[in-house]
Formats: sequence, C-alpha cells, structure tokens
Amino acid sequence: MQIVFTREVADQLAEKYTLLQLDTINVNGYGAVETFCVLEPEAVVMEMASLAENSKLHKQLIEAIAMDDCASATGLCTRLKGCFGGELDSFYDIVIERIATTNTTKLQKT
Repeated sequence: MQIVFTREVADQLAEKYTLLQLDTINVNGYGAVETFCVLEPEAVVMEMASLAENSKLHKQLIEAIAMDDCASATGLCTRLKGCFGGELDSFYDIVIERIATTNTTKLQKT
C-alpha cells in the first residue's frame, strides 16, 4: 500500500486513482497531517461493483475515528476487513487494537 501525506497531493492523485483517508497525525512543527492510501487498480478490480459502497463505509469509519466513537469504529473495521483486496486490513487491525488497548480511536490522546 502506498501512503500519501497531505490532502493537496491526495486530491491530485484522486484524478487517476482510488484514495482512502487514513489517520490524521499531529506532527510537531507541522500540525495535523492527513494521510491517505492509494489503492492500486489490481487490488480492487474484482470489487468494482461494491467499491462505492465500501468506500462510503470507510468514510464513515474515518468520521467515527474523528468523533472517537469506539463502538462504530470497531464495527466498521470488522465489516471492512477483506474489502479493497485486503489492502487496508492492517489499518483496520491497528484501529481495533488501538481501541482495545487505549479505549479511544485517537492515534494519540489529546
């Protein structure tokens, strides 16, 4: 999986590729940095019929993470595992583990 930092670069790549937002990371000296993954066409070719629906669910997950809604985030991660050719399964596992160990969806408690 390729990771893109900043929305500006993601917006440029979105013209040719499917991108999904991941975490927003607070970086000292830079503030909040949004991260995105680039889905290679080969990873999703067999899922074209469900790509829009799965992308919508992934967006709901990112919103649940932003709202620190642990129950919704866990459910959505479980539902999305195996989607997108499995490319994001490690991300979903990390979010589930983060919630289980810290009781928050946030990458770092603020």
